[in-house]
Amino acid sequence: MAAEAHAHGLAYGLKNDLDEVPQLVADADFAINEECFQYNECDGLQPFIDAGKAVFQVEYTVRRSRDEGREHLSAGQRHELRFADQAPRPGTAAVLLP
Repeated sequence: MAAEAHAHGLAYGLKNDLDEVPQLVADADFAINEECFQYNECDGLQPFIDAGKAVFQVEYTVRRSRDEGREHLSAGQRHELRFADQAPRPGTAAVLLP
């Protein structure tokens, strides 16, 4: 499929298929993953990062365990901070959806 997409001037991306990352990273132009923080599987996307390819990552839920001392913040601010606490490594970014 990647070759067909490329033949038509289109990019080809891999979505939520961590098991096949090693086989497909060379052909795919980018990866999309949902909830790798939640399921502790972000490391499976490292081959795309190593290859200089974009990884788009989305989280829908965030653990609510780090609110102590943050009671003065709004619920939205606490949610964003909990999300930031879970970032797997410096230099990564993700989209946080409600």
